[in-house]
Amino acid sequence: MKGIYLFDNKQNLIKSISADLLTENFQEQELGGQITGSASFPYKDFDEEAEYFGVKEDNNFWLYKIRKKTKESGYITIDGIHIFFDELKGAVVRDIRNQNTSGNLVVEKIISGTGWELKSNITERIASKNYYYESALSAFYDVVKTWNFEFVPEILFKDGKIISKKISIYDEISKDFGKWYEYGDKLISVVAESSTDELYTAFLGRGKGIATEDENGEKTGGYSRKIKFDEIEYTNEKDGVKVVKPKGTDYIEIKEATKLYGYPDGTPRIGVVDFDDIEDPKLLADATFEYALKNTRPKLQLRANALETENIELGETVAIIRPDMNIRYKVRVFKIQKDFLKDKVVSFEFGDKIVRSAGERLKSELYEKRRREEEIDSYIDSLRDEINSSYFNDAAYNYDLKIGNKYNLPAGYYSFDRPIDQDPTKVIYMGAGKMLVADKKNPDGSWKWGTMATGEGVVAESIVGTLGEFAKVNAYQINVNDEFADTALGKKVVVQGQLYNNVKITGTKGVQVLDNQNRERVQLGNWATNRYGLKLTDASGNRTILDDNGILQSWQDGRCDNVDDKNPLKLHIYIPKETQRIYKAALRIYTEGFRAYSKATEWKGTQSTSTKSGGGDYTSTGSGGGGYPSTEYAGDSAPTSHSPSDVEGGMYDYNVIGGGGGHVSIYKTTLHKHVVEIPSHSHRVDLPEHTHRVSIESHTHDVEIPGHQHDIVFGIYQEYASNVRTEIYINGTDRTAAISGSGYVYGNNEEMNLTAYLKNGWNEIEIKSNGRCRVDATIFIQALLNYGGY
Repeated sequence: MKGIYLFDNKQNLIKSISADLLTENFQEQELGGQITGSASFPYKDFDEEAEYFGVKEDNNFWLYKIRKKTKESGYITIDGIHIFFDELKGAVVRDIRNQNTSGNLVVEKIISGTGWELKSNITERIASKNYYYESALSAFYDVVKTWNFEFVPEILFKDGKIISKKISIYDEISKDFGKWYEYGDKLISVVAESSTDELYTAFLGRGKGIATEDENGEKTGGYSRKIKFDEIEYTNEKDGVKVVKPKGTDYIEIKEATKLYGYPDGTPRIGVVDFDDIEDPKLLADATFEYALKNTRPKLQLRANALETENIELGETVAIIRPDMNIRYKVRVFKIQKDFLKDKVVSFEFGDKIVRSAGERLKSELYEKRRREEEIDSYIDSLRDEINSSYFNDAAYNYDLKIGNKYNLPAGYYSFDRPIDQDPTKVIYMGAGKMLVADKKNPDGSWKWGTMATGEGVVAESIVGTLGEFAKVNAYQINVNDEFADTALGKKVVVQGQLYNNVKITGTKGVQVLDNQNRERVQLGNWATNRYGLKLTDASGNRTILDDNGILQSWQDGRCDNVDDKNPLKLHIYIPKETQRIYKAALRIYTEGFRAYSKATEWKGTQSTSTKSGGGDYTSTGSGGGGYPSTEYAGDSAPTSHSPSDVEGGMYDYNVIGGGGGHVSIYKTTLHKHVVEIPSHSHRVDLPEHTHRVSIESHTHDVEIPGHQHDIVFGIYQEYASNVRTEIYINGTDRTAAISGSGYVYGNNEEMNLTAYLKNGWNEIEIKSNGRCRVDATIFIQALLNYGGY
């Protein structure tokens, strides 16, 4: 975690803000472009005298000029630009001339007197360019582009003071560490993608113009045709792409691109590219091959979030894999965002830089304008030198011919570059109030007068020179400066490339309408090779809404249904056969609890057997015991009787033992009865505490259910859905990992990119769930459709 330092307008340290007080501390760097920073913290810790703020990182100190302050809810956010750009913007370059010079020497001249000095120089390119009365920043940007190098500003901050400010320049500030990214991965988002409408699959390369020579072999200072590589055989291979160009062919074709984007008969779409500083055909072929590798595929600008374990460098070379095109190619990381509170890069952009800021567009237009002016100046200078050289070195053969001369020429004064009878190639005629100039002849040998001057004006095939202080003229166009539009003539004509209420006309794209961010929104005319009519683009300026091929259409389909692990939701999407290109196909999923609607149904009745009981021994509940009276008895008389075997008649003697002996005589009892009286009474019975054990055998019960019906109960019943996971199948293939980055999609998902997986015709999207739930799925499609018809 890193805090920040606040400085006053003299770049003296005021105070520091510790990292634990910061809510954000970001930096954005662009390759060959600006470096900006922002920080947020409680407003009470800010000092209103602060004009700069800085962040210390390893061996560099990032110091920013504060450009914006935003206060909200007790916090302040400060945004700034690195002081290198701020300090060079306020410096002026007056007159710097550089011929066949290395980039480091030019940089030293530009930054002289700004407080910056050159530290490291790891670049070897040589070029020529002059700078007059412009800001040092504008000149520096032009040097970066002309000498094609990259730079890093470095500030030494020690003991609370800025010790030194230096800049290092390199051919490339980072290397290729073998990283690759696949188009369509969920972790990567597409910032912009160019259309294939203006894509070429082969390029004809042209180099420096060939200097013209006179009959003695001396260079005249002029130039004729540009060199080409049609007279050599050429073979090269890079990134898996191989080209073989036979002798006699003047273009280099990427056959893989022709298969995808060429003409229907298999021939390539050929573009022209100029390399004005290359004189060798082999080097020209190399440069054309490198250019073709980058420009025979759709441009793609990508953004990704850096993983916790990933270290990304500005300028790093990475590979992009495009399964949809079966190609792999190398690009650079051209923008990074650092979070100093996490001490790491948190996001980065790579690929082809398509989306440009208004400042970048303006900078590009100024560069192109300067290039055109220099081209015209160079042409005028070379033409002037050629004329001067011919003035001092060429002989003039003058003839004052009269009427009826032997050459059958009109009477007048003639000046030839050769004697009249030795086939001269140039002539000036003056006579009869006219002046005519020619350097060509018609097939019949007569002069083809290209320039004519009379009292009514001048007629010329080409004019080279200056019209007043506001315009320069060459053979093809009149180039004017910014003040021309305010002149009397400027108010009457439309100047090519000049904005009129955000409308301008150019030779390459016809009529253009630009928005306030300088993005092309409308093109009208022959705006590309073999492309005519009207072209409209969206707010980004990169997506075609309408052109001669079709129109951008948007629509949405959707379906909501209950799903479980055996019954997926199926979404059937039809992509019209006229679809030229799908720009966007976004699937959105919303999951909620399973929902059902309840209704009773009639029951016909049946006999059912219960489940079988296994029987067993069961113990009853215990009894506490106690005393219980029996039922009461009212009493009665009851006779007794003896059995006959027990009754005999007569006396019976019984001997007496002891006491002197003797016997006792007793009558025998005869059969008789006794009557016994039993009075009314009851009995009390005491039962001790006890239980009973009951044995029940195995058995079943038959249950008879008669036919019946239930009343209808209206209502919506919904379950709570938890831990819902879904999988996405497209046309029978599991695409879950490709579009979500994992094996499942959890819960709701606002936008999943299906663009690469849909085809013209019917498409089936299946959404499978790990459990019972309800899924609401919609798909939004934006596509460019050709004009159909039957």
